Amino acid sequence: MHGVAEILAARIPKQEEYVGAAPAIALVPWFFAGSFFRITSMPIGLAWLARALPVTHALAVLRYGLVDHRAQGLHDIWGMHDATAMAAMSLAVVAAFAVGMLILSVSIFTKSAVQ
Repeated sequence: MHGVAEILAARIPKQEEYVGAAPAIALVPWFFAGSFFRITSMPIGLAWLARALPVTHALAVLRYGLVDHRAQGLHDIWGMHDATAMAAMSLAVVAAFAVGMLILSVSIFTKSAVQ
């Protein structure tokens, strides 16, 4: 998510606009990620949006590792029964997002620093 913040910082011209936009970009995904309620209780469109968010996968893996040994959160995302495979796939989603945002943010920040 730091990569997203770097992209915003490079693209938004005024500091005041960045300060106003950053909390919305950082906090809104948490509401859809199943942090307060299960994603299966959402309308189907929002549930699919939640499954696409990397924050959802990170939360599900953390819950599985700390408190949810039945892997219910991972099951809500993937619908499988093998908890290890679901956790590995969710970790792969988080890693892919992190690498993608790192590459994109470095590229955008470098271009804006050169200008």
